[in-house]
Amino acid sequence: MNRIERFLLPYSSKGTVRLYRNHLKRYFSTFSVVKSLEESAEEYFTQKRVYEDDVVTYFSSIKDWAPLSVGVSMSIVKTFLLENDIEFSSKFWRDLKRKKKGSRALTQDRVPSIEELRGIFSQLPLNGRALFLTLASSGMRIGETLQLKIGDFDFTKDPTHIHIYGEYTKTGNSRLAFISSEATACIKEWLKVRSAWLNKYHVADTGRLFPFNNSASGMFYKAVKRTGLLEKDGSTGRYTIHPHVLRKFFRTQMASVIPVDIVEALMGHEGYLTSAYRRYSEAQLAEFYKQGMHAVSVSNIMKTNDKYVNALAIENVKIRNELDEVKRANEALERMTDLTRQDFLALHELVQTFLAKKFKEEERESLTDEANWRRELEMEMKK
Repeated sequence: MNRIERFLLPYSSKGTVRLYRNHLKRYFSTFSVVKSLEESAEEYFTQKRVYEDDVVTYFSSIKDWAPLSVGVSMSIVKTFLLENDIEFSSKFWRDLKRKKKGSRALTQDRVPSIEELRGIFSQLPLNGRALFLTLASSGMRIGETLQLKIGDFDFTKDPTHIHIYGEYTKTGNSRLAFISSEATACIKEWLKVRSAWLNKYHVADTGRLFPFNNSASGMFYKAVKRTGLLEKDGSTGRYTIHPHVLRKFFRTQMASVIPVDIVEALMGHEGYLTSAYRRYSEAQLAEFYKQGMHAVSVSNIMKTNDKYVNALAIENVKIRNELDEVKRANEALERMTDLTRQDFLALHELVQTFLAKKFKEEERESLTDEANWRRELEMEMKK
């Protein structure tokens, strides 16, 4: 087993392994001709080098990075050198740390409001809407979420439970997460067409709920752009609204309703996981989540645990999904059809009339159901 394999062996997360390899490759390429990472590492320790100077040289080459990125890279290098019996004094690392500019991320993220998120999500296709509603309502990292299998979701429980296994997570520890009713409804709609999507785009079915790694962020940025919210940070050139801000959205919204330690544990922050799982049962964590679910729901902003109202909210999501898909089909038909413009407009008017009629019928049925439900409630209260 070579040095790199031995160093990376304890890390089960693919994302962590990839991150460590990239930073070590950058470190070794600073001092030698680019070779494979394994070859560079073996050769590096056979040379007579002044390792302190190497570390200072590497630090100088990355000092203009974002402070957090500098800190991560230097920590990886320090740990790797320690694993290979290269140890410096605490004073050396302390002096180096003082030369680092700042401690916060350079890019000024912006967490969208619920209204802005509603606009962004309305511009997403069904699969993207299901993914990003899941992120916004669970606080999960996108890397974790894209690895989840369909079987990891338990839709029989309220709220929907998600079992996140250690092989998916940044820390290597398993945990439990939950998603909102609207995210559940959207996922169920996505599952109805998932097989057709896989066939259309010739994607192998590995069991993952969201099998579109490379296009996930692209979908999000296109939707943000369509809403006119796509902006870049002036100092870094990075987008201020990106998928990771949904995790910040969850943290901010949930912490305003339920205890912060519960929120941190649901997000997978290591310092809170053990404590939360020791103090609360799975049922208690689920109950806490239900208390705050309205705060991370994009289309349903009512604070209620009323099963009838929640059912209406889920039905509303389904109807909106259907309307969006029909709208996309109409747009595709307009691009592809051989009909004349006049004929197409007539067809389009028929479709819109049908949808309006269907929506009114469903709305009328909902109002009738609500009237019946309230009548029954009043009768119960009089008893």
